[in-house]
Amino acid sequence: MSTPNPSTLHKQLLHSLSTSHLPLPSPTFLTAILTPSTTHLSSLPSLPSLLATTRHRLLSTSLTTPNFLSPETHSLPPSLSNSLIKETLLDHDIPVQVLDIEDISRSKSDLLLDLEAERLGERTQGRSIIRVADESSSSFSSTLDLGSSASTQHPNQTQNKSSPSNSSGPFKLHLQDLTGATIYAFTSSLSASSPLQEKIGLPPKMNIGCKILLQRGTRVHRGMVRLEGYTCIVLGGRVEGLDRAWKEGWEGRLRESIEKGRGRGE
Repeated sequence: MSTPNPSTLHKQLLHSLSTSHLPLPSPTFLTAILTPSTTHLSSLPSLPSLLATTRHRLLSTSLTTPNFLSPETHSLPPSLSNSLIKETLLDHDIPVQVLDIEDISRSKSDLLLDLEAERLGERTQGRSIIRVADESSSSFSSTLDLGSSASTQHPNQTQNKSSPSNSSGPFKLHLQDLTGATIYAFTSSLSASSPLQEKIGLPPKMNIGCKILLQRGTRVHRGMVRLEGYTCIVLGGRVEGLDRAWKEGWEGRLRESIEKGRGRGE
């Protein structure tokens, strides 16, 4: 079998990335992937293998990493977040990543209660609170009956219907482009038929660092991007450091916001 031509693989890889709506990497980034390892100098991986590797690295690397994306990649226009502009449309496709996400359909107090319940191992089904027992525990905790049946189940027997990540929104997202510029975005309530319904939500449905492609024609209202199924493509992914920091600090941020609201008499 002949050795694949690096130039041909390079072109095929870029084409595959483009048709998958993934942002195109810089030549420097691609060179590291296309260069054979020192132990296999005479061979190159197959195209499917290269595509899988490139996709994983694209979705797990921060967009602001130097020499990461192609110099031709478009960024957010400086005036896009101007709230005085009633409506504008994006002229180009722009890749962004998620820095923060907020479920604006629920109060912060409700979200905090859900987080505390999850930490205690509680799950809600209907009007019942179900305490999830550890697999290794020989004794089960008691449960609280809220008017219907209540029980204790093992984790793999319980469906967490009240998890914050199961909400259909609407959501408010904080997005960032490759230059570090940021803008807020929002969704309306996501119906079951929306292509975004299974992709936008609080972690773990959507992780921090998740990549989104804002396509040409995306609407921007009063400085906020409107995320709609026909102009927004959720590519997925996660940036480990950003995601971990967000999750570790989420409960603290909720508590701080609640306290500030109380101080203002809200």
